[in-house]
This record gives sequence, structure tokens and C-alpha cells, in this order.
Amino acid sequence: MILRRSFRPAASAVALLTAGAVLAGCTIGGSGDNSAHSPGSPAASAPASATSRVDEAKSSAEESPAPHFTEASVTIRSVGDILIHSEVYTDAATNAAMNATASATGEGGTAAAGGYDFAPMLAPVAKYMRNADITTANMEVPVAGPAFELSGYPAFNSPPQIIDALNGAGVDIVNNATNHSMDRGTGGR
Repeated sequence: MILRRSFRPAASAVALLTAGAVLAGCTIGGSGDNSAHSPGSPAASAPASATSRVDEAKSSAEESPAPHFTEASVTIRSVGDILIHSEVYTDAATNAAMNATASATGEGGTAAAGGYDFAPMLAPVAKYMRNADITTANMEVPVAGPAFELSGYPAFNSPPQIIDALNGAGVDIVNNATNHSMDRGTGGR
């Protein structure tokens, strides 16, 4: 279906504003000195006050040094889709359990038991995500956590630890406006 809109009110408003602007520059009557408005004079095309402002601006511009601009650049990286299927968060739980065991035995692990550790999954690409001024990630799925039942396809819900892991890998901004945003409903269910 093709919708057509009438632009007559807008066109009329533009025409009225244009006519007003043109008429504002005109003078009516003939008393006083008209030398400034005689054809061929420099001020014939502008009112005297506007001419003096232009002259002042020209003289101050000639006195001021040109501004110095320094060239700069910004590197922006975007990654995604971050799509956490149930197999992915199950692997993250295994990583967390292994780290908790290593920590308990003094072998250097840091994650607490029962959590999710996505950092090892992101480690191979972290150097690329950190090598930017701003890195964004498209979080394809909701991150409502276990309180709303973790799930994979077709109605996703991811553990919140993915956000910390993305941040630790160099992600600055996470977008969550996707076709899966409402997978758990408006209340997260």
C-alpha cells in the first residue's frame, strides 16, 4: 500500500517565511538620505547596520590568527552476534567449575563454583577487541540470568557473566536491540 501525504501546509509555510524574509529587507517611504540605498552603492543590498557588522567581522577575522587543528582518529570495532546457545553457557559453566577446582587446589583458578566463565572463549579475539578506541558488541539474546531460567534456541536467556567477560575482553558498549530482545517476554519471562 502506498501512502500519499499532502505537503501543502508545509509548502505554504515555506512560501510565507520566504516572502517575509524578502520583504524585511525592503524599505517603504522616502524621507532622509537615500545615498546608502542608491543603485551601485556597496550598501544597496544590505541595511546599514548589517553592513557595519560585516565590516567589523572582516576586520576582526583579519586580525585573528587562523585556528590550528590537530588531526586525530578514532578506531571503532563492532562484533557480534553474541548468540549464547545452551551448549555455550554449559561450556562456560564447565570452565568456571575447572577454575574453581584449580583455585581450591592452589593451581591458580579464580572463578567461583556454580558460575559461568566465558573469558576463555573470548581470549582468542580479545587482542583485536582491545585494539580499538571503542568496541561495540551486538548481544543477540536477552541477559536476564538464571532467575528467569537460562535457555537456548528458540527463546534465549543468557547468564549475566557474559557481560563481564565481554567487558574484560575489551568491549565498551553492548547493544541488545535485536529480534531476540523479547524472547523472555516484557518481564524477562
